[in-house]
Amino acid sequence: MNIGIDASNIKAGGGLTHLKELIENYQLDENIQLVLFADDVVLSKIEDRADLKKVSHSFLNKNFIWATLWRLFICNRTARKYKIDVMFSPGGNFLLFKPYVSMSQNMLVFETKERNRFPHLSSRLRYIFLEFKQVLSFLNANGIIYISNYAKTYIQKKYPVFRNKKSVVVYHGVSDRFDFKGEKEILNPEFYGPNKPFKLLYVSIINYYKHQDKIIEGVARLKAEGIPIELHLVGPINPKIERQFNTILFPHKSFVHYHGMIPYTEIEPLYHVCDLFVFASTCENMPNILVEAMRAKAPILCSSYGPMPEIFKDAGLYFDPTDVEDFCEKVKTYFNSRALRLKASQRAAELSKTYLWKESSLSTFDFLKSFPKKK
Repeated sequence: MNIGIDASNIKAGGGLTHLKELIENYQLDENIQLVLFADDVVLSKIEDRADLKKVSHSFLNKNFIWATLWRLFICNRTARKYKIDVMFSPGGNFLLFKPYVSMSQNMLVFETKERNRFPHLSSRLRYIFLEFKQVLSFLNANGIIYISNYAKTYIQKKYPVFRNKKSVVVYHGVSDRFDFKGEKEILNPEFYGPNKPFKLLYVSIINYYKHQDKIIEGVARLKAEGIPIELHLVGPINPKIERQFNTILFPHKSFVHYHGMIPYTEIEPLYHVCDLFVFASTCENMPNILVEAMRAKAPILCSSYGPMPEIFKDAGLYFDPTDVEDFCEKVKTYFNSRALRLKASQRAAELSKTYLWKESSLSTFDFLKSFPKKK
């Protein structure tokens, strides 16, 4: 059986990580041949395998308009050339080739309330267009892969027609490199002070639905109450929010530190040294950053929105990211209880081991293999 993978709109970030992990964790099967369609840069980042053919095209090495033209006018012919039996589009593209399996990875596309947090009309219109594109992909697809039950339920409620589509839920995995070796240092509150602050870490893009502004305000309140605390923010920034963010950050720079974007390959030490990890997003599909922090044995204060309770379960405390008072109360609860932080750290690490890339890869390809081979 020949399985095609359309990675024509994958360039970097989480999409590339997902693609690499799916392919590199898939066990060799003499009955399966994988054919990956992507630009030269992406192909160079995927390890060579006996069961993998890498195929590029001049259109795929240009911008998204050319990639769209490739999908509409060239993909079908190329797929037939390589005798593809089923095509998988992890980027959720619309394809003319049949059968193909689409995938849901971005809930901002579907959640009107969340995308309306963006004050700029251009941003909201962009997500409306992406919703139309994703719906078109799902309607034409022979199968859909969701990455959380939350996403499946939400999307099928909004679009009941998708309930009749063949589908499966496949969680993303987490890399072993985030695993914290040994015992994590969990201190009693009296050991914290001016020279040993209680370090909060939040790794995520600076954006409207990530609520870094509320977290900064909460940390400032806690600092004013005498708690020796500091906040570390890591991640790229939406250019449209940069000016507003810098205005909020400026008065608190002595205890709120913005590190900008740190390469994915260098991020795990930050998880390992924080005293409390904060995850304040109100819109997620499968929160990979949350699972990475869990694997790193960080005590976590987690958003109660979206799929977070499905993924985080009973591994720590929840809060409403839009409510500064709730945030402050939960941080104080963690700060005052070493036992609670220790329990949360251990439970999070234990639970994170249920999210494995090998299982994610196996489940994904088992679903793809369930489509009849072309005669």
